Amino acid sequence: MSRGVFGGLLSLVLVMALAHYLARERFPQSGTGAANDPVDTASDVRCGANQQVMATVIASYRVSHQGENPARLSDLVPQYVAAIPSCPKGGAYAYDRRAGTVSCPNGHRTMP
Repeated sequence: MSRGVFGGLLSLVLVMALAHYLARERFPQSGTGAANDPVDTASDVRCGANQQVMATVIASYRVSHQGENPARLSDLVPQYVAAIPSCPKGGAYAYDRRAGTVSCPNGHRTMP
C-alpha cells in the first residue's frame, strides 16, 4: 500500500473515531425515544460522518482509477476501507455508481 493511501486511511480512521467520540460526549445515551432525543441526534451525526467517510473513500478510489467510480461499495474493501459502514439506526447505505454517492436508508443527510 502506498504512503499516500495509508496516510489517507489513517486520516479517515481518526476522523471516524473523533466523530464517534464527540457524538458520545455531546449526546449521551438516554434511550427515551422522545422527539429531539439525544440518541436520535447522535445517530444522525454518526450517520452523516459515515457518509462523509464513504464520500472520501470513493474520491480516493477515483483518483487511483482514472476518475472511475467503484462498481460497488465492496470494491473498496480492504484497500480503501476496512469495512463498509451502515446507518446506526440500521440498514445498508444505497450506492449510486453514476454519481459516486451513498445515501441513508433512513433518510439521514450528510453533515455540511
